[in-house]
Amino acid sequence: PRVKASTQMPGTVDGRAGVVIDGDPSTTWRSAFGPSTGATIDVDLGRPASFDELTFVVAADGRHSVPTVIDLTTDRGEQRRLVLDPIESVQPGDSASVTVPIEPLVANALTFRVAEVRERFSIDWYSAEPIVQPIGIAEIEIPGVEPVPPAARADDACRDEPLAQMRSQKPGPAGHQNTFNLRHERLP
Repeated sequence: PRVKASTQMPGTVDGRAGVVIDGDPSTTWRSAFGPSTGATIDVDLGRPASFDELTFVVAADGRHSVPTVIDLTTDRGEQRRLVLDPIESVQPGDSASVTVPIEPLVANALTFRVAEVRERFSIDWYSAEPIVQPIGIAEIEIPGVEPVPPAARADDACRDEPLAQMRSQKPGPAGHQNTFNLRHERLP
């Protein structure tokens, strides 16, 4: 399966959309700050799957906004409105699991659209104005679909190769500043 989202909190590599099907409730996709209504998560299952319920594990920590209604559309054009049972926000780090029974469906791909949200607010660091907190979805459990663990984390060690490659670049056209003429010194 492949997953993509219409929004993601900037700077959260571990919060990308694919974590909603990784089987690990400690990883959470987060929307960007601001209203989340209309945000979508697209899940391409890669094969037909039939199911009659979906389970959502959502951030319920008092800091995130909480989705209350999600509209589901399949690649076959079928639609379902999923009303999540009330989710109480508890304490930092907590999540809640909500199973929603639905009329049976068969689909190859699903689009989940956040239709309604119980918004939480904080004060924006830059504007000092209220801002809507993001929603967080840790898992979307689809019966018959095995979780997909994330690929191994990228190695974040410092490297010289990119700079060495840039230093080897040929100068640009006459009259243009060559942006690859960088001086690289190792920090003490």
